[in-house]
Amino acid sequence: MNLRLALLSHGAPKSVKMRLLDELARATSAGFDCERPSWTGRSYEARLEEYARFTADQAGRVLETGNADAVEAVKRRLRSESADLGARMRRGLRLTRCADVMDALSALYGHIGIDMRPLTAGDIVVGRCLFARYFTEPVCMVVAAIDQGMAAGLSGGGRLEFVERITGGAPCCRARFDLVRWAR
Repeated sequence: MNLRLALLSHGAPKSVKMRLLDELARATSAGFDCERPSWTGRSYEARLEEYARFTADQAGRVLETGNADAVEAVKRRLRSESADLGARMRRGLRLTRCADVMDALSALYGHIGIDMRPLTAGDIVVGRCLFARYFTEPVCMVVAAIDQGMAAGLSGGGRLEFVERITGGAPCCRARFDLVRWAR
């Protein structure tokens, strides 16, 4: 684990966490093609809660249209925007190994209230998720495009797929992260 990743993993300062949340909110807003939430002067915890509500509301709105093409278009944009963010983080964190990608994913998600841990090569479990309080399963399925994009960007092309969700009644989320396409 390199120094940058170690610092991120072991207690990033609030200013860094706020900047990362701002970048995530920017990517999410672009994916939903809407304005980013305005939260200047609020605590990190308040911003995170607002981001969760904002994301749930935006996904709920697109789902309410009943337009499958619109939902897929939003998911594509969310994947693309978060993949770009993940790629920038990959370069900034200087990730060079699969283990680094898993550590970065775990650290980044930990900062937004998601306890994401690798079990075995490619298997991930999420035991606790702040967003599960705000999301229905359909909303979670839309917003998972952000997770897929972030994982792809951090890994240079890996594929993340959830197979179980807390929002669907499972005790935890389970995902498979295919790093076969790992590219440096």
